[in-house]
Amino acid sequence: MTGSTTSKFVDLPLTERVALIGLYAFLLFAWEGKGKAAIAFMLVLVPCLLDRRFWRDLRASQTAWVVALLLLYILVRGVVASMDNPEYFHYHLNDGWRLILLGGFVFVGWLLKGDQRRVLLALAIALLGFWIGRFEHFPWSEAFSGAQWWGTRVNLGLPSEEAFGLYSAAASLGLVLLAPRIWAADGRTSRKSIIILVWGVFLLISVQGVIMSQTRSVWLSLTVVAFFLLLGNLHVWKRVGGLKSIVYLLGVTALLIVLAYANQGAIKKRFYTEMDTTRELLSGNFDAIDAVDEQGRVKSIGVRYHMYLFALDHWKENPWFGLGPGISKPLIKEHWVASKTFNHLHNSYLEMMLRLGIVGTTLIFVMLALIVYGGWRAYREQRIDRDLFMFLVAAITLHLLVCFTDFRMLHTDWRYYWFLVGGALYSFSLLHPIVRAQRNIPPPHDNAKNEAGNN
Repeated sequence: MTGSTTSKFVDLPLTERVALIGLYAFLLFAWEGKGKAAIAFMLVLVPCLLDRRFWRDLRASQTAWVVALLLLYILVRGVVASMDNPEYFHYHLNDGWRLILLGGFVFVGWLLKGDQRRVLLALAIALLGFWIGRFEHFPWSEAFSGAQWWGTRVNLGLPSEEAFGLYSAAASLGLVLLAPRIWAADGRTSRKSIIILVWGVFLLISVQGVIMSQTRSVWLSLTVVAFFLLLGNLHVWKRVGGLKSIVYLLGVTALLIVLAYANQGAIKKRFYTEMDTTRELLSGNFDAIDAVDEQGRVKSIGVRYHMYLFALDHWKENPWFGLGPGISKPLIKEHWVASKTFNHLHNSYLEMMLRLGIVGTTLIFVMLALIVYGGWRAYREQRIDRDLFMFLVAAITLHLLVCFTDFRMLHTDWRYYWFLVGGALYSFSLLHPIVRAQRNIPPPHDNAKNEAGNN
């Protein structure tokens, strides 16, 4: 940071300066090293907890109150479930704690303060850290062996291929939606050429990452999100100008065609897998759907169908309050017989209904609705630009679609993804001093006293 940005940073309260350094370090290491990320996040957590402004702003936030109620509900439901089945105590403790940790996005949101410069810097650092982590796990020995390594399904050090595909897809969306902003970052021709080149490289590897994950749910979800984004931006293309729009769209389309052609073998293989199960589903012949094939190998689509029935059957035991935050693993371990055992039921919505019931799942959706509404209100008040708002909503929507076939809420990698995109969008609904001044809203307490207490 140089110039005026440095002076502004220096003028911030000490707690905020330390927390911002911790936040950017955390985002750099979030998908590169768990230990380093955890240490960095402590530099976010502790200063925020010590800052009176943090508590003041959260008290004024409807979303924060819903989050507090949700976390309390998870805690109480886990205690009650453990009393009903003491042998499941450690399951409820472990999974309940991981669900509670998801509330950490409020710390990220408060630090970003609805400041687009902070949000964009956070996104850029996260993208850089994500790909540093992936290249650390890249099979370099195969890259120059002549083998078609790009046709192999990989996760590049992440817990699953689904995770790798999801984050690569979100990166691709961000690079496309924010492209005009990125290209205009520097007016000088030489630097602009370098910026566009770096942008192109990141877009190339991000789209290739989506393909190499070979995750059909991510492919389909990305297609749906991209289609609606294209429809929603038709008037923007017209305003930008016909020639520029055509050149931009042709460039992105050409990149997609080249990558699709180079990876056509892997793409065809994934989509043609389990065509028999797909036909049975489309024809409504559900009784013929098997979880395993004749050789005893798990059929990913078929096994999900049986998992969903399994989840619904057990959810009916307590539809309103669920069976506890850690119930899935012991249920699968003791009652699942359709195939090999799994750690979860591959559907986030059924998982939450089974674990927390209608009450807990409703609280989650109320929280999400408030976050998105807060972002929408900020967009209408021109506190967030259209491209950034659309990306943050698209990144959340992308995961919500993938949730129909996967469950990642207990994984550290997804927790950090939620901290970033959920926290960034939430930041625009917090009533920070700058926003209060813009909207002529007086602070809830005496400013002089509060600022004195923070320094």
